[in-house]
Amino acid sequence: MFKCNICSKEINERERCNPEPLLPFEKSVCHDCDTYVTASRMHLVNFNTESFGIVASTVLEILQLSHALRNGRAELFKKMEEE
Repeated sequence: MFKCNICSKEINERERCNPEPLLPFEKSVCHDCDTYVTASRMHLVNFNTESFGIVASTVLEILQLSHALRNGRAELFKKMEEE
């Protein structure tokens, strides 16, 4: 099993997608997060080398933070339902 490097979802070998340019090739993303990667590719193609790294890392941080917030909220609701 592998872990999506954006949303932390557990994925198997067949579900792994190429995370470039947001992450190095050795990393993995799930099919859901691959749509973010594809959209990023489309927008980043026109950036120069200097701006490319800055924008790509900012997009990645925003995506990771949004998924962490969503997962945290889901855990909170689950705990509230159990009480």
